[in-house]
Amino acid sequence: MKTSKKLCSWLFLISILWITLLSISVSAEGETELPLFNTLSMDIGGWSKFAVSPDGKLLFSGGGERSYLWHLDSGRNKEIKELGRYDLDGSVEDAVFSPDGKLLAIAISGNSMNRVMLVDSQSGSLSDIIETSTSGFVGPIQFSHDGKFLITGLRWDRISVIDLASHKEVYGFPKAEYINLIRTNPSRNEFAVTSSHTKDRNLKDLQIRNTSTGEIIKSLGSTLPPGNCGISDMSYSPDGKYFIVSSYENCGTLVYDADKTYEQIAVLDHYGSISFSKDSSLAVIGNRVYPIEDKFKNSYGLKVKHSDQQIDSKLAFLTPDGKYFITRYNPHTSNGLIVLDASDLSVRLTGIRIEPESIALGLNESQALKATGLYSDETSKLLNADAVKWTVKDFYMAEVKENVLYGLTYGSTALTAEYGGHKATTPITIADRPSGLKAFLDGNQVKLSWSGVNNTAGLMGYYLYRRTTDSSYGAMPLTDFPLQTTDYTDSNVNSNLQYYYIVKTVYSNIESGPSNETSPAPKTIQIVLQIDNPTMQVNGNSKEIDPGNGTAPVIYLGRTVLPIRALIEELGGQLIWEDLDRRIAIDLKGMKIELWIDKNKAIVNDNELTLDVAPTIINGRTMLPLRFIADHLGLHLTWDGTTQRVELIG
Repeated sequence: MKTSKKLCSWLFLISILWITLLSISVSAEGETELPLFNTLSMDIGGWSKFAVSPDGKLLFSGGGERSYLWHLDSGRNKEIKELGRYDLDGSVEDAVFSPDGKLLAIAISGNSMNRVMLVDSQSGSLSDIIETSTSGFVGPIQFSHDGKFLITGLRWDRISVIDLASHKEVYGFPKAEYINLIRTNPSRNEFAVTSSHTKDRNLKDLQIRNTSTGEIIKSLGSTLPPGNCGISDMSYSPDGKYFIVSSYENCGTLVYDADKTYEQIAVLDHYGSISFSKDSSLAVIGNRVYPIEDKFKNSYGLKVKHSDQQIDSKLAFLTPDGKYFITRYNPHTSNGLIVLDASDLSVRLTGIRIEPESIALGLNESQALKATGLYSDETSKLLNADAVKWTVKDFYMAEVKENVLYGLTYGSTALTAEYGGHKATTPITIADRPSGLKAFLDGNQVKLSWSGVNNTAGLMGYYLYRRTTDSSYGAMPLTDFPLQTTDYTDSNVNSNLQYYYIVKTVYSNIESGPSNETSPAPKTIQIVLQIDNPTMQVNGNSKEIDPGNGTAPVIYLGRTVLPIRALIEELGGQLIWEDLDRRIAIDLKGMKIELWIDKNKAIVNDNELTLDVAPTIINGRTMLPLRFIADHLGLHLTWDGTTQRVELIG
């Protein structure tokens, strides 16, 4: 009998392994990438069982020849040697930590034994053994939600609820079935149990039972998918509200609301191992994450960062503390597990954007295509263009080859990008654009000219657009109607501002892309000073150096000094005097100079420098050294010693 039982068990486990290897799914690329934290080398087969402590620090791996306790933070492990003594003629059927994490219960079955071994999780030493009496063999085990009882599935025999204090069976109820999984509701006195089949393989069942009495609270067998869709995993959320059941063979996943007498609320396409974030805000099913706030309507995929490593949906779970995500190292071998840093698990793709946001091409021109992913933490990153699906609305106007857009004929259409369940669309314009745009100052006007286009079919003219240094091009051109010429004079300008221009071709129903951008050369200012002369020449116009005071430049300690406020303001800068510490601050075109009366120290853009002549006060006026200030403001200074004349250009 036991030999037959053992053979049946192994055949079932081998079939499970085979299904596992065939049903690996690949996550949606790049949606959420988790970096590799560690690798745990171990022999994994269809017989391997895993359990994680409630605090997420310990991992049990059992089966095969050896069983270990792993410290996930460090990767250290300790072999549970006492388990090996009993494992020679048996196998690890299940393992689970107690709710307080102090005990690890391990179910062992074999030809000569059926027992649950209790291990101290801190020391890894055997604490106790619970012998089970059964005509079948011990299978899945779970602690009750309060940790006082052990719920044991004795396959082909019964469900046995054992008092951990006395090791006595409190009650049992018959269940001559292959009891597959047991899961405890963490917040209520109930558990879920599923059986895959009877000996004639005619049963597939799922029941919710009262832990104290064994009474059936709800039978969910009729809600399960029909056909060959056995249950691969099931789990409660940490708050006990949701109960999720996942099937084999791509049969999907069912979500129940445990608070509403297990009302079925969602049917999901994805399947795999089931785990949750600590706060029950995320459900992880295989290699996909479902934000529960979305009522399981949306999900995003997982990927190993900077790696082609695939996440094995059948062996992939989040640790209870949400710190790590664990999966098989290689789904086609038994090399071990990888541990991923799950810090960014909740960061998901919320949208995509095509770069650039609008595209204008000339005939036979091309544009490399890029797409940016927008994420829930308000970050963005460039996506792998090869993974983006590009579609042109009017295929005869433009086409995409190897992520490059080519213009085929004149007109307008749209480009759509699809990635990770999100779409973005951007307009495409294909039209000849002007070239050779030039601009130059002519007094208080800006004169512009450009080269027109060769394709004049449907040509209406040209639109000019203008911006200043700190603004962008608006939607409105400079003129109300398209220009019929290839030149234009912009008279509405401010001499204190720097302007930039582009020009576009206007056809009957579209505008081309922009020409080159141009800007007239910045207007230079010439200032001429002379020693003992209280006036200065600013671009040929006479102005007072020190308005209302008649102060003139003088030679002081071999250097030209003068009141400098009016000069700085003519150049477009600003001067501030602080009476308290007799400090002068000058700001011109991003250059900042600080000086102090009678001090040979100056600060130029946060760098301390030494003056050969300090600022001084002469006849009640603040006099500053001209050469030092001109050199450090980037002004061109010329000194004529014969006429004692200074020319500044800035």
